[in-house]
Amino acid sequence: MSVYKTVFIPTLIFGCESWVLTKKIEELDPKNGDVISTKSTWVTRKDRLRNSFIREKLKVDSILNKIEQCQLRWYGDLIRMNDIPVKGVWEAKMQGKRPRGRPSKTWNDTIEKIVQNRGLTLIEAQPNQTICV
Repeated sequence: MSVYKTVFIPTLIFGCESWVLTKKIEELDPKNGDVISTKSTWVTRKDRLRNSFIREKLKVDSILNKIEQCQLRWYGDLIRMNDIPVKGVWEAKMQGKRPRGRPSKTWNDTIEKIVQNRGLTLIEAQPNQTICV
């Protein structure tokens, strides 16, 4: 299980803070994480156990949940940044028209969806601005 937590998870979610969560990425979660967790416990398909049961038994979060936590942590870091180029890029408004068709999903849309799924608003999700001394 230590290989799962120290090698597999970090490799799979490297750089996930800036990902836009599409259906393709959300569908990868059960395929990758649950296969590894079942292999590490020697559970076979013949045992007919649900992936959620195996995760509870191993005390492991889903990979999608870990990705969302990383993205919310990065959102909090962006909110707290002052005069750093990264924040400038995030706040920049693009000029011109977008191409025809369905609007592409943005990172801000992803954050709004994550926050709504957790029953919060963007203002409630912002970290406290007070500094502890």
